[in-house]
Amino acid sequence: MSKYRKNYGSFYCDIQALHPEVTGSCMLCVVRLPDGKKFKFVVDCGLFQERKYWEFNKNLPFNANDVQFVLITHNHVDHVGRLALLSRKGYGGKYYASEDTCKLLPLCLRDSGRILASSCKAHNENPIYEEEDIDTVVNNLQQVVPREQFKPCENVVVTAIRNNHLVGAVSYLVQIKYPGFEDINILFTGDIKEQNMFLEDTSVPKWIRDLPLTIVTESTYGNERATGKPVFKHNLIRALKRGGSVVVPVFSLGRTQEVLYVLKTLQDEGKISSDIPIYLDGKLAIAYTKMYSSGSLNIKPFMVDFLPENLRFVEGDKKAKRRDIKADTSQKIILCSSGMGTFGSAPSYIQHYIKIKNCMIHFSGYCTEGSVGRTLKEAAPGTEVEVCGLMVEKEADVEYTDEFSGHAHEDDLIDYLSCFNDIKLLAINHGEEDSKRQFGRDAKQEVSPKDIFVLDRENAVRINSFGFEKSFKTKF
Repeated sequence: MSKYRKNYGSFYCDIQALHPEVTGSCMLCVVRLPDGKKFKFVVDCGLFQERKYWEFNKNLPFNANDVQFVLITHNHVDHVGRLALLSRKGYGGKYYASEDTCKLLPLCLRDSGRILASSCKAHNENPIYEEEDIDTVVNNLQQVVPREQFKPCENVVVTAIRNNHLVGAVSYLVQIKYPGFEDINILFTGDIKEQNMFLEDTSVPKWIRDLPLTIVTESTYGNERATGKPVFKHNLIRALKRGGSVVVPVFSLGRTQEVLYVLKTLQDEGKISSDIPIYLDGKLAIAYTKMYSSGSLNIKPFMVDFLPENLRFVEGDKKAKRRDIKADTSQKIILCSSGMGTFGSAPSYIQHYIKIKNCMIHFSGYCTEGSVGRTLKEAAPGTEVEVCGLMVEKEADVEYTDEFSGHAHEDDLIDYLSCFNDIKLLAINHGEEDSKRQFGRDAKQEVSPKDIFVLDRENAVRINSFGFEKSFKTKF
């Protein structure tokens, strides 16, 4: 028997979530090997979008020079928006991502960098990172192939597993190895969903399902069962029949393209007129849409034909075009980013159309606390609300749907976890506090992992080959 087997406490991984709730996703993992050596790796490094956490965007609570490698699960700003800050703070290693994420990521980083620079300038603050920091990330992207193992550093083998949250999205199995010890196996789900209209169905390989695992899972909708009642089509048709215009805040990647496809099907079925103009306003949303329709991404081949008739991109002199769109009282459908209504072109349209009674603002996905979408959703009709500083009366209908969500609901998460045969520890993150804790209680009953831990910015967990070892307070 190896001398190391006597002391598994000398071989562990500390898992720390740098995000308290949903956005700003960043997992810092610190590994200690039996020979005393330590190293760190990071899974995602996203931008905080909750107002109360905005200050967290300006710094990293760890030394970026100590990080050995970075894994990127998918190309959403709340998972990648601070990667350039990692470079600025001294990280010079590889950023591992799927083929499609490597194609999409440069657009996202440059767009978020532009928005952050403008915000910092408006508040007389130094920029969070510079263009050269973005270049460093892009130049150090390393493409990974799903289901093929790679070694980002000594003692670590990683396997990417495609999931259907988003084009290019992957989960990661991280296996930490040392002679004489059982492997420490950690599955980082990232954001997950089993089905996506643009992607082929996927599954977790059996050899991974049979491993003794620590699973770090999202819980965005961990306290909500899937309704099974899509409402977007019904609500849209209702608004158009009474002569109103409809504003749909959309997330640039994934949600935009799905909503466009739904509009095309409604036109094809004769349920909405193709004479009604459809505007898409958002630089990133337009760029991604063009990539989808060009066939350059790994989507179902027949789904490249997803654009509705009478679609008009808002490009060129966008300020003037937005004024013209709002001044034109004829009926129209406007897709605008961002999806929560707080950034991009969305506030301008919402400020205008929220005051018009026969119009509708229809949110197409999750809206975090403090966002325009959450504020409007919770406000009673006729009350005064603030939309990015402007006080307006809520006269338009405000609707919301989760049918386009790229996140698994509670019952889908339970089904996903049920396929694993030996969950040593279920670590729950990426959710509001109520969602994480409710999901933990339900998962304990329905999945029966050996242990459950709720990750947040204040509490971290230490694991070894057999799962939970101890918890401790972070220094963040």
